[in-house]
Amino acid sequence: MEKNKEKLNTLIKRKNLRKLLKKEGIKRISAETLTSIEKTVAGFLKELARAMKEDALIKGKKTIRLENIKNISTKKKREYPES
Repeated sequence: MEKNKEKLNTLIKRKNLRKLLKKEGIKRISAETLTSIEKTVAGFLKELARAMKEDALIKGKKTIRLENIKNISTKKKREYPES
């Protein structure tokens, strides 16, 4: 069995992701699945960052606030978790 040597610059460490998944009742998860989850979360955060930047440019603001994220979530018809 080969180890997955691909390094991703993620915001959530794998051990913390495994803890979170175990807390939710998932006992076992493959390395490939973890990599896929990391890429999905990274893509989601990039999409959120682009939307926040666009919203700030439109409103002529430099600082992103919690209200901006709530406005973006209602525009996209998604619910972003707070924690």
